[in-house]
Amino acid sequence: KVQGALAELPEVGKVLSIADERDEFARILKSVGSREMSGPDRIALVRKALDPTTISPYVTADSARARVFARVRESHPGLERARTVGAIRRFVAADPDVAKLQPRVTGLFVLYTNMLETLVRSQAVSFAISFAAIAAMMAALFRSARIGLISMVPNTLPILLVLGVMGWSGVHLDL
Repeated sequence: KVQGALAELPEVGKVLSIADERDEFARILKSVGSREMSGPDRIALVRKALDPTTISPYVTADSARARVFARVRESHPGLERARTVGAIRRFVAADPDVAKLQPRVTGLFVLYTNMLETLVRSQAVSFAISFAAIAAMMAALFRSARIGLISMVPNTLPILLVLGVMGWSGVHLDL
């Protein structure tokens, strides 16, 4: 279910899970004519043919946890990282069969998304603190809060102009 839901997102490229390995083994068993084999014989064949390193990226050794890998197309024109991570989190929380497994959305994409959100938030705080500090210095210099605030127009205008042009032209504030 998770693999299918991830594959439907337009920003997501290749999605891999243990289901792919299962399908590959089913294809192999079918191609060697093993359809007449009993269930235990098939399991024995799969266990014999299955190198532990094949499934170790997908399932832990004790089979307590499984992973689904999704590659996100960073070059996708409509990529909104926070929305994509949110959509994945909403799906795994809303589907009762998936939610009971206590899934966690992790990986470099999530880490990068959180880092960019923190970057934008810290930039906004930095601009606000800088504005307040410069306004206070200008007010002290001119001995008037009103003139200090008026003097902030030429100090703030270049910042607003650069950020406005960046937003208008589609240049993102990221690393």
